[in-house]
Amino acid sequence: MQKLKKGKGISIRFRLLRALLGFSLLVLSLLGAFWFYDKEARGLQKIVDKLQSVENQLLKAGQAERDFLIFETRNPAFFQNQGSPYLRQHHQLLDAVRKNLAALSSHPLLTRAPSDSLYHLLVGQLQAYEQQFDYLVNLIRTRGFKDFGLEGKMRKLIHEVEEALSPINLEKVLMIRRHEKDFILRKEVSYILKMRASVNDLQNYIRQKTLPGPPQKTNCVSFSSITRFLSNW
Repeated sequence: MQKLKKGKGISIRFRLLRALLGFSLLVLSLLGAFWFYDKEARGLQKIVDKLQSVENQLLKAGQAERDFLIFETRNPAFFQNQGSPYLRQHHQLLDAVRKNLAALSSHPLLTRAPSDSLYHLLVGQLQAYEQQFDYLVNLIRTRGFKDFGLEGKMRKLIHEVEEALSPINLEKVLMIRRHEKDFILRKEVSYILKMRASVNDLQNYIRQKTLPGPPQKTNCVSFSSITRFLSNW
């Protein structure tokens, strides 16, 4: 009888120990699972933080682009120095976006095929945007403003024509200047066509008049130059 009670005691204690051990292992498993998910969550939070940084940098780059178009395209200092704080800021922000995208591409949670394809798509879109923006900046530099670029050359040439025709008739020259200013303000191709027609009209007018030698020669050079610049616009 005592042996039976002793066997039952051992069996109960063993069961309790086994239950306690099983419970302990379950707790450890849960702790391990929570640690894993917490680590995953922290990893996801880092991704979210990086994406928010990219979004903020792109918004600031867009603002730098707008500031450049508003302030620098009518700023003679930009065309003289060929530099702009807005362009530098824009370049630095896009550089930061590229670095953040590169950091995201190497994250373990984003190394799977769909994420990798998305990364290459984003980088491609960023490169395309930057190329288009650089192209736009080059066009603006080529166009110029006031005394710089094509606009400056056009102003210089038309002033030569004004000086040469001042003793005779400036009405046709003023019409050219009007179309020139309308085009600069409104950016409509119709004013280029009107300007070309006015230039041809003035050329025909000069051919019919007897002007002093040097100014007439200057006019021919000026008009051929104006026609050449118009063909570039």
